[in-house]
Amino acid sequence: MSDETATTLFPLSPMQQGMVFHSLYAPRRGVDIEQVVITFPEDIEARAMAEAWRWALGRHAILRTAMRWQGVEQVRQEVWERLPFEFAAHDWSDLPAAALRRQLEDFLRADRARGFRLDVAPLWRVRLLQTGGQEHRLVFSFHHLLLDSRAVVVLLNEVLTAYDDFRRGLEPNLPPPVPYRHYLEWLETQDWREGE
Repeated sequence: MSDETATTLFPLSPMQQGMVFHSLYAPRRGVDIEQVVITFPEDIEARAMAEAWRWALGRHAILRTAMRWQGVEQVRQEVWERLPFEFAAHDWSDLPAAALRRQLEDFLRADRARGFRLDVAPLWRVRLLQTGGQEHRLVFSFHHLLLDSRAVVVLLNEVLTAYDDFRRGLEPNLPPPVPYRHYLEWLETQDWREGE
């Protein structure tokens, strides 16, 4: 894709190294795939929601990251400067309750099984599902390599703040994030013998 540009290679954290090892050594569909499902009892503007995720993609390098193990001595995180991402909206509001429940369960199961190729960024995708007249569900699927539970909360708060701003025709104005590479740089300075 012409707008993709690889920019930087970073080392992996010890937790990421373990996940990559297990994913490559014994691949199993759906393992380490996280799904966050948020129910909104209100109308959601798909355009503004997609714009909020696009904004987050530009803001956080980890969302533009894939793993690279070919042509390098050790597995590295490959961060892309620009990258398309997968956002889609579906209207399921005309389905009866039982059919809607089955459709959602089938969708979540298939989405998890679809997984991600670790060497192809981005390692996340978003679906906005209209499940009732006003009700919507946001499904954020991602590989656990990218985010832990604390980071997910921060990211979702930022995305929802940005969504509200874009919906009102404003640009998000949040303080700059602390880059994940700062944590990786700190890890490299630690004396692990002392920690043992």
